[in-house]
Amino acid sequence: MFIPEILTNFNVYNNLDMNRLIGLGEEVGLPTMEQKTTTVTGAGMLGEFEDPVIGQFKSMETELAFRTLYVDMFSLMRINAPLSLTLRGSMQNMDSESG
Repeated sequence: MFIPEILTNFNVYNNLDMNRLIGLGEEVGLPTMEQKTTTVTGAGMLGEFEDPVIGQFKSMETELAFRTLYVDMFSLMRINAPLSLTLRGSMQNMDSESG
């Protein structure tokens, strides 16, 4: 049985440019997900409260640290086009039978 241990590096692909390899990554800073809220007030209420809006989130940011860059990496700087990335990692496993 193989036990997954470490995610070692990964390839970063741009989905919009036909899955083109744009670099080799070392680490990814995952975004924090915060729900949008709305303030609820009304007649007969003593004050107000924040109610989350289901299915809607605030803006999110992520950080990618690249180890190796390709020319296509600069396609990420286009501000007038949407961005869709795929990260494919290499998993280091341990064989529990042989150690």
